[in-house]
Amino acid sequence: MAQPVKPTDRTLADMWESYARMVIPPGTSAAAIKNNKFAFYGGASYVLDVLVAIGAEDVSDDTGVDTIERLHQELRLFAAQQRALMKPGD
Repeated sequence: MAQPVKPTDRTLADMWESYARMVIPPGTSAAAIKNNKFAFYGGASYVLDVLVAIGAEDVSDDTGVDTIERLHQELRLFAAQQRALMKPGD
């Protein structure tokens, strides 16, 4: 049995492929897929910028934790809002 890949071993390309399989329906146009991929990589770039910034020597651990917790809360809120908009069977 294959061992699961640890999150720290995954590439952005792996994550994109996983994301695309989960959310992009068959028959989606190439332009829409390209735009989705651009947005996915843009989001990943922003998160990497934040991680690099909070790892700087002049940023306290407390500030780093607060930043991650704030972003996590924002993601949870967004997910909850999207679930509330979904109709049964979506």
